[in-house]
Amino acid sequence: LGHFSNLRCGCGRFLEEHDIEVIQEVQMNSTIPLGPAEPERWQVKTHTRAVPTTAFGTVEFQGGPHPTKARKVGLYPQSLCSIHGYEELGLKDFELQMVQSPNVEKGGVWRLYCIVRISPKSQPFLCLLLQYVRINYETPPETVVELLLREWRLRVPSLVISVLGGLANAPLQAKLASVVKRGILRAAKTTGAWVITNGLDAGVTRHVGEALGEEVHVRGSKIVALGIAPWGVVQQRNMLTGADRVCQYHAQGTLAGRQETALNPHHNYFLLADNGTSGKFSTAEICLRRRLEQYLAQQPIGLSRLGKFLLLSER
Repeated sequence: LGHFSNLRCGCGRFLEEHDIEVIQEVQMNSTIPLGPAEPERWQVKTHTRAVPTTAFGTVEFQGGPHPTKARKVGLYPQSLCSIHGYEELGLKDFELQMVQSPNVEKGGVWRLYCIVRISPKSQPFLCLLLQYVRINYETPPETVVELLLREWRLRVPSLVISVLGGLANAPLQAKLASVVKRGILRAAKTTGAWVITNGLDAGVTRHVGEALGEEVHVRGSKIVALGIAPWGVVQQRNMLTGADRVCQYHAQGTLAGRQETALNPHHNYFLLADNGTSGKFSTAEICLRRRLEQYLAQQPIGLSRLGKFLLLSER
């Protein structure tokens, strides 16, 4: 790449981090803006293009300040695997056997599970895996709802709790924190409730995650904690790249001096809004989330109309 290799694009990436087609175009005619000295300002609509997503699947949080294992949901004999037509994905040290099936139903809620073995001779148990997808920030809300209801098999919510707030990790007084967390959990445990946040492990969303805690992952829980996060600032997002994969995500919390934040482990679904930027906060997730919440608040789905809509905002 020569002298082009240390150039940073207006999207936030170095030139060498782009697709080869972009690099070749820059080398040939330098028509794409590379920084503040360029006369043309970088624009999302002008200098990006939509392509099929290559980052979706299921995630299990490992390590970090708030580790969350995939939850144990019950014991099943090995013969159950062949009965339900699981697809074996492989073995890891003879302890973890990953299987994938879109046809596992527990209490009417369809989820994606893996089978875990404590030892080669032990009975396996099913674990719920948390689902995510990298998605265009301009995806129509009806398409997003179709993903949530048809692909991820969520139920139509009777209550939507939208939590807004900054990323500053300001401490709450112990008494106030206790009241807030109890209130959020009580509201979230309403049958069919969805809790929507920015999905990042910082600020008010971290408080919400602490309120929901393991309740999101326990057997029989109907709480849907949906994080709509900006893809470009998700810490270690390279771990999430891959089609229909099972990802072990190593969250490290918010690192000082870096425009990246880990996903909060106390969510069970993530929409990662992408507008082409990297390493800087933008309005990608805000645009996607605003349209989705407006749609949820106003539009009927099938024969059922969505229920109450509650907005919680950090002052």
